[in-house]
Amino acid sequence: MKPFVLSNGEIHFLWWFIQGSIMSQSTRGRLHNAWGMCERHAWGFIAVDAAFRQGYLHGPAILYADLLHRAWAAFPPRGLISLRRLKHRLRNRGPCLMCELEYGPDTRTPEDVAALISSVGWCSGWKTFLSIIGRA
Repeated sequence: MKPFVLSNGEIHFLWWFIQGSIMSQSTRGRLHNAWGMCERHAWGFIAVDAAFRQGYLHGPAILYADLLHRAWAAFPPRGLISLRRLKHRLRNRGPCLMCELEYGPDTRTPEDVAALISSVGWCSGWKTFLSIIGRA
């Protein structure tokens, strides 16, 4: 099995994502259209949030609770719904936010991620995070 390693660019993006860009109206709209992120970036979001937020996972919990409420609303309150109509209601209307911005395993960033991590001395999980992404 290939190890899960985030690129410098992905880490950089996710750091700023958890710092508040997730609350941007356009970002939230794109996340809604794509039903969150692709599998790679969803796990990256969880890993980064857990590392920098002492394992509380508050950000991912809020995002995915919101998406689950939207999915629940796609089902009628009573009665049956055709599978075709349900698929239409639950379909992706856009790509993963990070994939759309071309963040992937080979993405680089001008900033040194190690410097970013060491600048947040209050972060108790940075060593765990580095070991998760294979940079320890």
